[in-house]
Amino acid sequence: MNQLQKYTWLIDTIRRAGKISHKDLSDKWERNKDLSDCKPLHRAMSSPEKC
Repeated sequence: MNQLQKYTWLIDTIRRAGKISHKDLSDKWERNKDLSDCKPLHRAMSSPEKC
């Protein structure tokens, strides 16, 4: 599956859920073997640092 298809899956999954946690999204991602190769979904950005 190419990058565009992966992004499309992410957007569609979030849109259908309305509201979804990163954990739930990652669980769905891992269950889809075409997308994930059984690897968890990583966050694109790290948590902001506290001052």
